[in-house]
Amino acid sequence: MFFKELEDAIYRYDVDSFNKVLQECQEGISDNELNKLFQIACQKGAEDIVSSLLSNPRVNPASLDFEAVEWAINPSITSNFPLQLAVVNGQIGVIKLLLADSRVTPAGCGDYRPLELAAQYDQSEIVKLFHKYFSDNKINYEDDISWNLWNSVSSILSKKTRPSWN
Repeated sequence: MFFKELEDAIYRYDVDSFNKVLQECQEGISDNELNKLFQIACQKGAEDIVSSLLSNPRVNPASLDFEAVEWAINPSITSNFPLQLAVVNGQIGVIKLLLADSRVTPAGCGDYRPLELAAQYDQSEIVKLFHKYFSDNKINYEDDISWNLWNSVSSILSKKTRPSWN
């Protein structure tokens, strides 16, 4: 019951309703449900709700995809799943919030899956954001990624952006 109300608030981007219902039902919602709601908020780009949930100690911003765990698919490929959802959906504001949290890393479990998704979906701004994150945190990712991924990333990084004439 509470899950559906909270989920609806995310889809409406209604942070006030979300926080009110969450406060009323803290004991009535499991950690897994809370993490699933966090994943939905990241996917939908509900930045205020993501920010609110990041301050909740029960939320794991690096949580796995629960269906992958349930169906015994290799869950390690879904580490930092909220970040992966934000990447695939181009939610740059959410990605910045997640990268500011020390529990989240675009390196994933060493497989750099979020970076791979950003390159695969041609999210050049996100690839550049990850590159800056790695540089700022002195993470030498170039040696850890596949040759194909490095070619994609370097191609995106070398592209010049055209100035806007608006």
